[in-house]
Amino acid sequence: MTNVYLHLNSLTIFIFCKYYFYYFSTWSFFGLALQGDFEKGFKLIISSIPHSSFEIFVYCLLAAVLFELNQVVRVKIRNKFKKDKEGNSLIKKFLKTIIAYVVFVLPIIIAAAFLDTYIADIILCLFQ
Repeated sequence: MTNVYLHLNSLTIFIFCKYYFYYFSTWSFFGLALQGDFEKGFKLIISSIPHSSFEIFVYCLLAAVLFELNQVVRVKIRNKFKKDKEGNSLIKKFLKTIIAYVVFVLPIIIAAAFLDTYIADIILCLFQ
């Protein structure tokens, strides 16, 4: 039973570390851009703020939704080893997670992609 909890927690930590590495590498790139040419690096950072803020928000929202799904999965696994069963439906929670992803997360990811593709270029052109 402890191994199951360890694997689920390891999976959760892996998902969080993946996104933290993404943001760490992004900000490391910004630091390199600032060292190369401060003015151009500053313009690059300012133009990418809208995209970055949307993306950070949506990944936090996704982590919150997946955390609740993780809790239901852990309760289901715990119920396999307990006599007192708790009545959480995994399928209902999974469907709620999919709905939350489609309704909230996916549109914000699309908006962030739009911001990265078009608005960042417009902001960068405003500085020149």
